Amino acid sequence: MKRNDSGNFCILYIEPGDDRATLLRTIIGQQKHIVLMLAEQSKLFQRPEEFVALKHIKRQLDVSIFFV
Repeated sequence: MKRNDSGNFCILYIEPGDDRATLLRTIIGQQKHIVLMLAEQSKLFQRPEEFVALKHIKRQLDVSIFFV
C-alpha cells in the first residue's frame, strides 16, 4: 500500500497484494479525510462485510472516506 499524506486528506493506493487488516490499521491511524484508490486487480472490497467494517471505522473516526 502506498500512502500520500499531504494536504487536507490522505490518499491510500490499494495494491493487489494488500490485505484488509493492514488497510484497516492504516485507516484507524488517520486524522484526515481518506481517499482510497483501488488497483484493478485488488481483491479488497469485493464482499459486503468489508464495507461494514469500513463503515464502523468511519463513524468512530468521524472522517469521510472516498473511493476512486
